[in-house]
Amino acid sequence: ANSFKASTTQSGMAFTLTGSETADGTSASLAMSYALNDTVTITADTDQVAGAESVQTIGAATTLNGVSVSVESANNSTWDVDLGYTAGGFALTYGVDETDGWTATATSALGGGATFAAGVNSEDSMYAGVSFAF
Repeated sequence: ANSFKASTTQSGMAFTLTGSETADGTSASLAMSYALNDTVTITADTDQVAGAESVQTIGAATTLNGVSVSVESANNSTWDVDLGYTAGGFALTYGVDETDGWTATATSALGGGATFAAGVNSEDSMYAGVSFAF
């Protein structure tokens, strides 16, 4: 298998071209990101996986005063909406997609490399735990 990746950033716009050649065929992706200002970013990409229809996606993301909103939609009828809030070492996130699948998560930095995390999702799964990073 062979693969390549090329990227450049010019005046707030970033372009990334990736591709690979395998026994299954050729796959390629072209992604673009534009920072409208300090808080808003617009994205677009086209993705052609070997043997499948190409998928074009557009999105936008913003963060202001600890509140983040990200939306994304594709021509294959998929979409995602993600919301977040951070303050100090505490964060809340919520995400939903076209299947009405959702996830809600809360994290808090405990200090000394420890973080508490808890979450729940639309499949009635729940978790809570502490992780350590040294």
